[in-house]
Amino acid sequence: MSARTIRVNARLTGEDARRFEELRDREQWSATDVIRETVREYYKRTGKPRKSAWEIMSKSGLIGALKGAPTDLSTNKKYLDDHYTKKSRRQPGAKR
Repeated sequence: MSARTIRVNARLTGEDARRFEELRDREQWSATDVIRETVREYYKRTGKPRKSAWEIMSKSGLIGALKGAPTDLSTNKKYLDDHYTKKSRRQPGAKR
């Protein structure tokens, strides 16, 4: 991953300016450090959560794709073994 740098120019007034200066002085940080830490903390609290495997597979259509499939398909792989055994016996070009 390459490092990306952006330059930020911001104006803070009133209470925002006071809080910024207080944080900078209290922590002995540069202005850059204050902004960097603030962005990191904000992102931790509000950042977009990662999707679960269930959400990804549901959206892709994989979950529920086998209509009429046995209810224990996820734990009983014999159904898949049967499917692939039958598939491997088919003649090339035969309709499914």
